[in-house]
Parts: sequence; C-alpha cells; structure tokens
Amino acid sequence: MIEHKEFSNLINSIDVYVRQLAAPYIGTVNNMLTIAQRGIENYYSYNKPKPDDFDNAMNYLNETVVNEDDFLRFRISERFNQILRDVYELYKASVGDRIPQKKKSINEMTGDILTVLDKIKSGEVKVDSIEDTMAAMKAQMGVSDVEMTDALLDIVNIFAVQDDDNESN
Repeated sequence: MIEHKEFSNLINSIDVYVRQLAAPYIGTVNNMLTIAQRGIENYYSYNKPKPDDFDNAMNYLNETVVNEDDFLRFRISERFNQILRDVYELYKASVGDRIPQKKKSINEMTGDILTVLDKIKSGEVKVDSIEDTMAAMKAQMGVSDVEMTDALLDIVNIFAVQDDDNESN
C-alpha cells in the first residue's frame, strides 16, 4: 500500500484533516454562501417578484454549505478505498490461485457445516468433543483426515504468505 501512487495524497489528506488546515478556507466559503443567500433573500423581500425557481435556488445554496469535518473524512475514506481496490485488483489473481478448492464452492461447504450443526441441534448426531464435531464435519463434507489436515495447512500457509507479502509491501 505504501508504494501506491496515491498513498502520499492519502497521508497529506489525513494531515490536512488532523491539523485542520482546510477548515478556515471551507469556513470562508460557507460564510460567503451565507452572505450571498441573505443578500438575495433581502433583495427579494421588499415586495419584488421572486423568480419561479427562487425556492430551488435557496435550497441549492443551503445544500452547498459544506461541513468541513464530513467533507475531509469523506475525501480520506475515498482515497483509502481507492488504494484498497487497486491493491486488491493487483493481488486478486495470485491469491485466488493459492486458495485450495477442496469443495466446489464456499457455499457448498457452508451448507455442509450448517447441516452438521442442525443435526447436532436436533440430536441426530451426538458430539461430546471437538474431535467428534470434526469427525461429523469430515463425514458430511466427504473428506478424509489427511485431506482435512492438508486443507487446514493450506489455509494457514495462505495467511502466512499473505503476511509475508504484506510485510514486503
């Protein structure tokens, strides 16, 4: 993430927010909008006919006032989100290749786990230990002890490789 082309802009945006460097300028613009709105309202308050879209224009001026805190937090969030999307796209293919596909889909595996939990809840399957639960899960999923161990090791290795990748980025 640090190497991303927008990372320095993210840090600068955070600095501007924390030190409230933009607040006076945003406040000045907001004050100018308030003065303009009041001047327009006063101009038309002396029995002068108001244009048809007067109310819409006044609503627009009201909505144009910026809450500097919300605005700056939004800008920081958007920059951070863009960096995350770019990093995700960069690593999506390589991470996907390292995820073991022991089941057709995560939905199928989730269904198997829910089935076992429902069987335990209904009393159809009796479990007294974690080992009993794992045995019921393996039976439902149709995997052996070796396959289950290999899958768990693969998952642990994926997270280890991701941590290594993250440390190098």
